[in-house]
Amino acid sequence: MTNRNKTEVYIYGSKYTISGTESEEYILKLALHVDKKMRKFAEANNALSSGMISVLAAINIADDYFKTLDKLQNITKNQHIETELMEKEYKQKVEELTLQIQKFKSDAVTMEEATTSQTYELEVIKNEFENKEKKLKQQIELLKIESGYKDEAIANQLEELENEHNQNKDELVDQIKRLKDENTSKEKAMTELYQKMEQLKSEYKQMEELYQEEYTQLKDEYKKLEELMLK
Repeated sequence: MTNRNKTEVYIYGSKYTISGTESEEYILKLALHVDKKMRKFAEANNALSSGMISVLAAINIADDYFKTLDKLQNITKNQHIETELMEKEYKQKVEELTLQIQKFKSDAVTMEEATTSQTYELEVIKNEFENKEKKLKQQIELLKIESGYKDEAIANQLEELENEHNQNKDELVDQIKRLKDENTSKEKAMTELYQKMEQLKSEYKQMEELYQEEYTQLKDEYKKLEELMLK
């Protein structure tokens, strides 16, 4: 059973005993408020009776109450709207970040596939070069054996083959260098893509935490407002 407190108060010169579950300090505060309202109307018009003063004070207090209630309801409504807008903005931002992350993932996969393809192409070129070099060396050695360096025509052919070998070698070296440079550039681009992805994930997480914090704060404020309205 709830304990009820009895508090003696004075309102507009009269003594009253108020019984309630609220604290004595709170009841005295209420009585003082009513007393001030009644004295305000009494000072404004000395001809008013005590009953009339009480009615005017009650109407004035009721007016204050309903105006305060309207303000609280407006604040609550505004907070609902603000929460909905925040939630809509949050969802939109999440969708945008998700699309960006998906795009970066797709770009990274495409870049990785291109790098793998070029690596394979590089290996094929190296194998072709090695096979051609081996074949040319075999031809040179064969010509050396057959000619014994005596036949001028064979010696010229030998020189042409050596020149062709050197030219092909230089071209292949340049091509291999170019492919390696392209691979290095693409690997760097892939690294930047992954870094951007991590940055977007971090921003996504921070925004989610910020929204959750603000949303929790709004819920707490809304709960407090509801408690005030119930009083």
